[in-house]
Amino acid sequence: MFKTPSKILFKTPYAFHLILSILLLSFFLMGSASALDVESDEEATETSSAENIEAPVPLPEGTTFAPGQGPTPYIEGRHFFRVSEKAQKNPLVQDFQHRDPGKIQVIEFSNYGCYGCSQLHPLMRVWKKSKPSNIAFYEYPVLVHREWKPLAQAFFTVRALGLPPEQETQFDADFFQTIHGNRINLLQKKLLIDFFKAHGVDESQFNALFDSKAIQDQVRQANELSLAYQVAISPALIITGPNGGFMTSPAYVQNFDQFMELLSYLIQRQSPT
Repeated sequence: MFKTPSKILFKTPYAFHLILSILLLSFFLMGSASALDVESDEEATETSSAENIEAPVPLPEGTTFAPGQGPTPYIEGRHFFRVSEKAQKNPLVQDFQHRDPGKIQVIEFSNYGCYGCSQLHPLMRVWKKSKPSNIAFYEYPVLVHREWKPLAQAFFTVRALGLPPEQETQFDADFFQTIHGNRINLLQKKLLIDFFKAHGVDESQFNALFDSKAIQDQVRQANELSLAYQVAISPALIITGPNGGFMTSPAYVQNFDQFMELLSYLIQRQSPT
C-alpha cells in the first residue's frame, strides 16, 4: 500500500527531530520578539516619566561648590533636576511660594514608612537648627505608596501634640526605629494607638487628633502639593528661590554626607551673588 509523504515523514525519527527543531526555533524567535516589545514598552515608560523633568542644563564652566573647592561634582540632570515649567505654573505651587517672599524655600517630602527617610530626616532636623535665616523650611509626609496614609496622619498627629522640638525629633526617631529597626508594621491603627500610648498619649487623645478633619485636611494638602511638584520619589527635597526650583533625592548621590553637601550647593545657587 502506498504511504503518503506525511505518514512517512512522521514515522522517520530524523524527520521527526527536524520538525521538532523547527518548532522550537519558531517559539524562540517569537519569545525574542516579545522580549523586544517589553523592552520597547519599558523605554517608552521611562521616556514618558522623564517628560515631567526639563532637559538637563549644564552648569557654567568653572562653577564651584564654594570658593577654593574647585569645580562642583554635582551635575544638573544627574544629581538634581529643575522643577518643570508645568509644575512652576501650578496654582498650588505658586501660592505656596508666595508664603515666603524674598526667602529660599526648602521642602522635605518623606514618610515614616520610607527607609531612606529614616536616614535623611535626622540629618534635616539637625540642619534645621543651624539653617540660614533666609531659608523657610517645611516638612511634609509624601504618599508615594497609598498605604502610607495612616503614617502621614501619624506625622501630623505628632505635630499637633505641640511637643518641644527635641521631643518631636525623638518621636520621629522612635517611629523610624519601630518600623525599620524592630520591623513592626505601624500601618495598623491598633498598633499606632499602642505606639502613642507608650509615648504618653492616651487612646482618646490620639483618636481625637488622628481622625480629626484638621489632620485629614493636612494630609490631603501635603499630598496635593507633592503631586503639584510632581514628586515621585522619597525622600525628596524641593529647593526654590530666585533661580527657579530644584528637586533632588539621596538616591542621586553616593551617600548622605554628599547629599547634605548637595543641599548646600543648591541653596548657594539660589542665593544672590
